[in-house]
Amino acid sequence: MILSIITINYNNRDGLERTIKSVIDQTEKPFEYIIVDGGSTDGGIDVIQKYKGFLTKWVSEPDGGLYQAINKGTRMATGEYCLYRNSGDTLHSNDVIARINALEYTEDFMEGRAKTATVGVSTPPPKYTLGTFLHFRNPYHQACLIKRAMVLERPYDESYRIAADLAFNLDNLVIHACSYRPLDIIVCDYEGGGRSETIVHQDEIDRVYSIIPARIMEDYVDNSLLYRLS
Repeated sequence: MILSIITINYNNRDGLERTIKSVIDQTEKPFEYIIVDGGSTDGGIDVIQKYKGFLTKWVSEPDGGLYQAINKGTRMATGEYCLYRNSGDTLHSNDVIARINALEYTEDFMEGRAKTATVGVSTPPPKYTLGTFLHFRNPYHQACLIKRAMVLERPYDESYRIAADLAFNLDNLVIHACSYRPLDIIVCDYEGGGRSETIVHQDEIDRVYSIIPARIMEDYVDNSLLYRLS
């Protein structure tokens, strides 16, 4: 299996270098490494040039944001699975890829554990249902291995500003019932502080959940949930 590690960056030079180092320091390297930069002006290109000998492919050009960059990187990749990293997010240890490669799997979507400054170490649920999402459990995409073919078939919706990952995960894990497996491996140290943590776009959240028929939602939504249909 070829794993495609894809780093998305825009004007985060120091974070980008941390991310690159965590990838190239892996004890096993049966993966391709791709960087998609959105046309950084802070010296990020100098960092990419510094490490370009370790990169399979890279591009730096203006784009439409995070989700367009993810889709672009996916199209550039050739691996069976994609592991997406935002600049600043690092692989937890230098044997993460070795531990992943020691497993046998065929699932469409796998979620490992993420170490965050606010939550500590996450534990992926045994399965994802609509109820899981409504209780605000969205997969940490930095800890997920996702089949590239599935992303190519149903790519991230670039019309969202911050909620395309939620829409993608809900669509694939619930609507299309893709195969899923939790991994007991700490995959990443998650820097946090992204737009989805600092800006709430309730209109986008409502739009994501509008794909669920109202009568199905009625089976899940009650007064104990923070999320309510408007």
